[in-house]
Amino acid sequence: MSLVTLLFSALAASTATARPANSGVAAVETYVLPLGQYRLGEALKSGSIATNQARRLAAEQSPALLARETVGPAAGYAQKDTQLSVISKPQRTTSPVSTAAPAAVTYPEPSRSMTGSECRTALGSTSKFFLKSRFAVCSGASYLQTWLKDGKPVGESAFDVVVVGTIPLNSRVISYTYHVMNMATVGTTGAAGLSITLKGKIAQSWPSTVAYIYGGTAMPAARTWAQFQTASSLTTTVTAGNGAGSNGSTESIFAVYQPSVSVAPPTGWKLSGATGGDIFMLAPRWDKASYLANSTNGGGDCCTDR
Repeated sequence: MSLVTLLFSALAASTATARPANSGVAAVETYVLPLGQYRLGEALKSGSIATNQARRLAAEQSPALLARETVGPAAGYAQKDTQLSVISKPQRTTSPVSTAAPAAVTYPEPSRSMTGSECRTALGSTSKFFLKSRFAVCSGASYLQTWLKDGKPVGESAFDVVVVGTIPLNSRVISYTYHVMNMATVGTTGAAGLSITLKGKIAQSWPSTVAYIYGGTAMPAARTWAQFQTASSLTTTVTAGNGAGSNGSTESIFAVYQPSVSVAPPTGWKLSGATGGDIFMLAPRWDKASYLANSTNGGGDCCTDR
């Protein structure tokens, strides 16, 4: 075989195995970050500096965290937040001034509702929990995706998830509404086909024998990015049955509710690193205390010392 033949054979083999320049490996990395602490698009501007910042913020995010105000046995289940939660101060109303007696100060019924935007605004970029009242609480986190071709960032996407827990008057049903919000992309991404799965469950209960009934949207609940853009929230419920609590006639029940989020890449993209992560824990409580208007069946609250 001549030298020319050998050279052409080697060139043909090299051409057959070479990867086309436009068929780079497509991957996506996801990070769970504190709300409002990362500016979308930084990876396209500063590359590895921004991705290292995202990794650092994700590493500093403690998944096992309870509100500092949590009381009861749930307070010892996981690390507490080092800072106080954002707390909504109740509105005071004063009766008309009378010369006969001092003005009477009254407080309205504590709030039992909260919107997703109300929660997100209250949390800002420094807080992990918002306690509007004992019957309306929330927490949340940001989820960042960095989209890469051949290891280089070509786009970013991000969304926030806040979970709002509310309890109706004289009810044992606690509703948890998941709001997927502030969805945004920059550069080249596969975000429209990204699958987002929301999960939530009672992670621990005191006593452990309590039977919980789940209702509303069944968990886990998976939707694509595009589907959440159309319908951005869903609600699941948790009810603690009667007759299973402690502390005698009050039948106190304490629990820890753990919401979490995971993502899966669209076709053509490979997920690298974490698949998602937990949102900070909420700690519901049920009892039949005598001061409750419906003390026969009892009610629930968010398990803080407020």
